[in-house]
Amino acid sequence: MPPSSNGSLFSLEGFITYFVFRFPKTPFSSSAAVAGRRDYCLPAALLLPLCMSFASSGLARVQDKPQALIHKLSDADPTVRGEAMRTLETMPSALVVPKVLEALNTADKDSAMRLVKVLVHHPDPTEIEPLIALAKKYDGLGSEVFALLGAEGARGLLSAVTKNCEAKVGAKDFPAWAGETASGIGPKARAVLKEQLTGEQPCVRKTALYGMAAVYRIRDANRDELEEAAELVIARLADSDGDVIETAERLLKPEEDGGRRYNATVEDFAPERLMKFFNAQKDPALRKRVLMALAAYGDPSVQEFMDHLAGDSDTAIEEIAQNYVPPKYEEEDRVHYTESPQSGVTPSEKAEEIEHLRQSSNPLDRVSAAEQMGKSGDVLYTAGLIELLKDSSERVRAKAAEGLGTLNEYFEDAAVRWTGNRENSAPALYAALEDHNAKVRAVAVTSLASLFPEYGSTDEIPAEHEQVLEKLMALSRDTDHEVVKQASLAYAKFLQPEDAARAIELLKNADPDVRMGAAGAIAHSGSPEGVKSLLALLKDPDKSVRCDSGRLLWG
Repeated sequence: MPPSSNGSLFSLEGFITYFVFRFPKTPFSSSAAVAGRRDYCLPAALLLPLCMSFASSGLARVQDKPQALIHKLSDADPTVRGEAMRTLETMPSALVVPKVLEALNTADKDSAMRLVKVLVHHPDPTEIEPLIALAKKYDGLGSEVFALLGAEGARGLLSAVTKNCEAKVGAKDFPAWAGETASGIGPKARAVLKEQLTGEQPCVRKTALYGMAAVYRIRDANRDELEEAAELVIARLADSDGDVIETAERLLKPEEDGGRRYNATVEDFAPERLMKFFNAQKDPALRKRVLMALAAYGDPSVQEFMDHLAGDSDTAIEEIAQNYVPPKYEEEDRVHYTESPQSGVTPSEKAEEIEHLRQSSNPLDRVSAAEQMGKSGDVLYTAGLIELLKDSSERVRAKAAEGLGTLNEYFEDAAVRWTGNRENSAPALYAALEDHNAKVRAVAVTSLASLFPEYGSTDEIPAEHEQVLEKLMALSRDTDHEVVKQASLAYAKFLQPEDAARAIELLKNADPDVRMGAAGAIAHSGSPEGVKSLLALLKDPDKSVRCDSGRLLWG
């Protein structure tokens, strides 16, 4: 058998090497050494025709090989299929890609799935149109290949939009599928989408809108990217095309079940930017459109904004503001579930149910998963709740933070042996204090405080005691009222005896619950300076504070 070259038994180089070493020296040849051997040589007059003949037939065999391997991808034997797949993955793209694309024309769904796995190892711009046709035929199959084509893949998707504007990819409109697929390709592809938000074709602008709104799905997307995505979607409310405007309104609108279509981008960032955008507009119709979009949100800041506009000179604006009622979201789950046991050991059937909820694409189901984990009493769910703290939906993150507090809270009752996982929960909740959503921050600080006894050590928090207090003090100046309150309460709870001066300062807080927490810290410190402060609280305007102060002084 001739030796191989570059993995092929039929290469021209392998053929020449074989005959140079195997044929003996002839009268027509020189006695010069060939490759270090003096005993064998083939006359050039015979070598050239043989090489040309072999090259022609050998190349034909190589070109036929991908077709045979593609056929083997449908073999009943998984070993045969696996070997064929691995061979196709390592062959030159110039040979493989045309044959795979040809096979895709007639492939059933199972065969097409295997062929797509081959293309993942051979990304090429010539695949764009066939992959789009495949996605339309088989519910988005092949979308993963676009992620390997970079900005060129995004441009290919956008160039196909105009003629496919009314088409479907599974249950999705083509523009939605194309935009979301392009968004997942990478930063360069998203730059292309950003450019096309102001493109000439309305359907292309719609596609770019879907892509920018899908940025929240990218796990490593930072706050700046999410804020920019929200601003770009909101800006299209001023588009000249009605369909584009309608798309922007739909992307900004809560769904009927209370969930969000594009959770993090919309729910966390849109209200503030809608208010800013509204204030910058002069056109009455556009102002009304923006305010209608804003009315879908129930943030406290939205209520204040609407109250301010209740006397607006534009009667349409005034009517919207006066009729504004903060929406209430249902917490009911789409997946029915049973109550979790409180025993601390989760039966396998229940564990499967919770896992099904956790993996759901519906944020309401994931909210249910977090709730069930927290109620389970099973400390092993600490890891699952920590993972859900990274979810794209702020409602899921908030419920996960709450669940960590419920599952791992500190029990003062000496009859109950504390078995929580504070070592892992505390760092996760401490990190969640930086969440860009106020609701998550508020719940995280509440749960963090619940992990520790009053005025006890906070060693499990990955920061020095002084740093923890500084962090909580910073949160006590948050723009959200609930964050301010919970941070102040946690601050009072974490004060040590040597922090009496800080506790006394906290007595100036407007919230009676915070003043009561500060009073407790003062009493615990045993500081003589604190007695005078506690006596002053006996004249506090809040009855509960007065009663609590009396109990601390004489109880």
